[in-house]
Amino acid sequence: MKNILEKALHHAGQLDAVVDGFVNRKLRGDRPLTPAEILTGVTREIDAVVTLGPDGPAFPYNRVMLTLAADTPERRTELQATLPPDDVRERLVQHLQRRAQVPADLRVDVRLASQIENPAGFHVALRHVAARVPAEHPVTPRSARLVSADGALRFTLGEGTIHVGRVADVHDRAGRLVRRNQIALESNADSRTVSRAHARIQGVRDQDALAFMLFDEGSRYGSSVVRDGRAHKVLHGHVGFRLKDGDEVYFGRVRLQFRTTGRE
Repeated sequence: MKNILEKALHHAGQLDAVVDGFVNRKLRGDRPLTPAEILTGVTREIDAVVTLGPDGPAFPYNRVMLTLAADTPERRTELQATLPPDDVRERLVQHLQRRAQVPADLRVDVRLASQIENPAGFHVALRHVAARVPAEHPVTPRSARLVSADGALRFTLGEGTIHVGRVADVHDRAGRLVRRNQIALESNADSRTVSRAHARIQGVRDQDALAFMLFDEGSRYGSSVVRDGRAHKVLHGHVGFRLKDGDEVYFGRVRLQFRTTGRE
């Protein structure tokens, strides 16, 4: 019974693809997709495989093979000129970085074929290739610090919840204390970009060490982390971003560096 159901679903999927292809061709007037339309279709397929990793949303593949249908010499010349692999990679990285972490070794290959099965005229194949060198073991500190560039601000992080905001004490309209920020950034020149209840850092015990997760709490100017020259936006909600030694952490425009202190 299970096999029959799987076959029925498979054939239904094939039928849907045929119908979608027919409708798309009618809407396009049987013309091939433009390079811009191809990129839009590729990014939609890429978006569909973004997963939730230990450090937040992530694109789990580091190899993208894009096959394009080019049934005439003119079409081949057009696609080679407008969709070279480096340009496609740049566009995909720019798109993905707005919502997920992107592997530093992401590689994009573009291949032309006279015919492909997808009626849209392109096919995307994704895979992950393990690095040839051993992965660097992350530092698992027992404590950490957030330090400003000039050293004037120093905040020690430990186990538990550390609240971050513009002022130390947050009161409601009735004057009642509703929140206490262990990290108050009111003395910084860019403190106006820090919300009263901006973010929190959770120190979570991991065996004999601590992992530090950053959460944005709906701040107006947002929170982000710059790692290895790449900016990562910290999403509002229950998805935290795991901090690593050397990260530059931005609360609005206030920049602090995350430093692990190791075993002290």
